[in-house]
Amino acid sequence: MCDTSCTDMYEYLEDLSLCSDDTLEDNSASLCVKQDFLTYMLSIKDTEVNIQNSRGQTALFHCVIRGDINACNKLLKKGANAALRGTVWETRKQKRKMSPIFASFLSIPIQRSLNWRNLHSELASAPHQYGHLVDMGYFNRKEIVEEMSEYLENDFPEFLHLRSVCDKLVNYMFGRTSSTLQQTATRVIFKQCFLGKTCSLTQLMPADTLKQRFSDADLSNLDVYDEYINFVLNKTVLRALVDKLNLPHDSILSFEIELLLHQMASRFGACKVLPPENMFNGESDSSISSDDSNNSSFSPDEGDSDLEYW
Repeated sequence: MCDTSCTDMYEYLEDLSLCSDDTLEDNSASLCVKQDFLTYMLSIKDTEVNIQNSRGQTALFHCVIRGDINACNKLLKKGANAALRGTVWETRKQKRKMSPIFASFLSIPIQRSLNWRNLHSELASAPHQYGHLVDMGYFNRKEIVEEMSEYLENDFPEFLHLRSVCDKLVNYMFGRTSSTLQQTATRVIFKQCFLGKTCSLTQLMPADTLKQRFSDADLSNLDVYDEYINFVLNKTVLRALVDKLNLPHDSILSFEIELLLHQMASRFGACKVLPPENMFNGESDSSISSDDSNNSSFSPDEGDSDLEYW
């Protein structure tokens, strides 16, 4: 369960037909852990649910990648640590560690479904599947707060001022009832004003060149969407919207949190669970581990055989 081979997790990449009628539920069901197997494993006395494989990935991490919400629920109830980070790859040589809630942006069923439909903005909703688990407090750990703080400092410095509410960001961004009503309302307004048609943005953008380029931008194009969400939308545009709609002045914070969520989805969603070339060339997991031992920050004895415990 802690292991994912190239052939089973990534075989869906062989067919990216735009006319496929597979739904998000179909994709999730095909990747879910067998419930009788999971129930049996968790019923065994002293089963260790927090064992990490050679890439630091736990069973919980892989169930999130598979989009198996029911299995995640069972593992968390059994004591799975939601703060343990697994390695993912941004490029062949550049990797990072992230905990399962942030790895939800890599969810195979969601990425597959959204890529077919070119709904790139919807990737930001990936963690919301686990909103009820966020509400239950499984992700309210100081290690996850520290992880969020690291992301603000190293990856999203323009949002560094949000560290003042860092202990609440996971709930604001991913929670349901544990989020605020203002944040929920902001999410709806953000989607309507910024992720629908972009023609109304000409009244908010300060630069004429941007007004021309994004007056009717095609956000179904991934490159256009990434540029738009990461470089065009900023605090100035958000404040202009708040002023135009006569919203409370403090609502700018909620809009910044929502923009941060979309920028995280854009950046983290491009990561890979395995080194990029290994997803296509059919190399065995042992060869990946061997290569990883030469380039990774993991110590040679970190992690056990991926299937030793699962």
